[in-house]
Amino acid sequence: MRLSVDFCGALIKMGLEKALRLVKEAGFDGVDYDIRDYQLGDNYQEVAREVKTLMDEIGLSCVQVHSPHNFDYGTAMDFSNPKYRGNFRSIEFTRILGAKYCVIHCSVVPDGPLSGQFSEHNYIYYKSFEEEAKRCGVYIGVENLKQEKLHRPEYMNKLLGMLDSPVYYPHVDIGHSALVGIEPDVFLKKLNCLPVRAMHVHDYNVQTDHMLPFLGRCNWDRIVKAIVDIGYDGDLSLELFRTHEIVEKYSQEIVPDMYRLAAEIGRELIRRIEEERKARACL
Repeated sequence: MRLSVDFCGALIKMGLEKALRLVKEAGFDGVDYDIRDYQLGDNYQEVAREVKTLMDEIGLSCVQVHSPHNFDYGTAMDFSNPKYRGNFRSIEFTRILGAKYCVIHCSVVPDGPLSGQFSEHNYIYYKSFEEEAKRCGVYIGVENLKQEKLHRPEYMNKLLGMLDSPVYYPHVDIGHSALVGIEPDVFLKKLNCLPVRAMHVHDYNVQTDHMLPFLGRCNWDRIVKAIVDIGYDGDLSLELFRTHEIVEKYSQEIVPDMYRLAAEIGRELIRRIEEERKARACL
């Protein structure tokens, strides 16, 4: 099981090369790459190849990718819309980086009379990426966002069941699940639509998430058991350190220590998952 981490806060604070080297030196195998909007212009393929070359030189793999935009309901679902265009191009960007998984956030549907159209609208939205994903050999992750109508497993099951294609998968965010009151182990085991191929892993407190595992309220013993229960065989990707906190609160000198601690905690979590798998195998 590879260990990866998102690094957008470090990227903004230090620049791409320094941030990637920081992640490698901290002890991670790869990154959860947050594509920046400025990287998705007409030369996005060249930009992606340059990033891939740099990552290869440093010795990091790209485990998964985050597209940059939340798509707004009622806006054009074609290349005239820069947000749609950017999310579409993110799929090929993912392929060039050598990753298999691209998280594209659902389209935001307003509360009120339109809220009942959420699943139908997002079916059309996600289906518009299917052929590009197939061409690129990339899976599209549908994430359980805490403020949208995918925060419960039954809603994820409904949308992914409608999409009915192995191109899509439920991208489970552990902290988001906990923050809306659904224990992550319960969330994982109630997904019965498509296999979980990748996750975002972090802890939460009463009012915030994106905390280091074991420092918040998540029950990691139960989460580890659930990860093994569902047969998850993907990587462990930590999503930590809110961008504004790194950029605004911490000096550049302390950020490497933060990532080194995160890597040690991530390795501990992987060790527990592997021990649970071995224990099951002996039964």
